[in-house]
Order: sequence, then C-alpha cells, then structure tokens
Amino acid sequence: MQSHSTVSRKRIHNPRTGKYYALRVRSSSKGRRGTIKGLWKPPKKEGGSQDVGEFPFYFYRNFDEPLGVSVQSIPDFKEQIQSLDAASLEFHVLRGDFETWLQCMGAHRLAQRLEKIKPEKGEALRDQLLAALN
Repeated sequence: MQSHSTVSRKRIHNPRTGKYYALRVRSSSKGRRGTIKGLWKPPKKEGGSQDVGEFPFYFYRNFDEPLGVSVQSIPDFKEQIQSLDAASLEFHVLRGDFETWLQCMGAHRLAQRLEKIKPEKGEALRDQLLAALN
C-alpha cells in the first residue's frame, strides 16, 4: 500500500504577540501534523496593498462589545477613524490592533508610524491617528 501525504498551508494567530504564524499541516500514515514554519506573510497582490480586502478589520469598543463596523481597505480605514467612537480607538491602540492589521495588509510603513503614537484619550488620539495615516 502506498503512503500518500497531503500538505496544506494555514495560518494561526498568537494573541499574545499579535503575530500570525505559518502552519504546515501534514497528514500521512504516520500522522504528523501542525508544524510551525515561521512568521506568516500575506501573499503579494498586483496593484498594491491598498485594496487587498482579504483581511477585514472589525472595530470593537471593548472585549465582547463589537460596534458592527468593519473595513477592508486602508482608505476605508482612514474614513472610519474620523467618525468612530473614541473609546473604540483607545481600545485598539492600547492593544496594537491597528498595527497588526496594517502589517497583514502589507502597509508596513503605516504600521510603523502608528506604533509611535502615544496613548492619548478622545479627540487627541483621533488627531494623532489621522496625522499618522496621512
């Protein structure tokens, strides 16, 4: 009998580090599965990373308090920042969620600019975010 091995590639998220890891899942007669192969990198798309749309960002006010608002591109993200509840912005900045999402979208420079933002409150934070995104 012939041993047949199939390989599929998946990604897993580590909430502690905020990074995605590439996971190679192998199934064979020996049953080896789930070897972590390193950091996951989003596939490069033609036409730039501004409209990937593969990784939507969902806004929350707090844990278990979704706002029901999501964005799928960086221009939409900039637009939503202008009108979202300031508590949601504070929540995501403190957790580093915006930087992680921008890294997944391939916007590494924008993510680096957001990492430098000092945690402010309310409208001061919104102003800092908008300045960093422009």
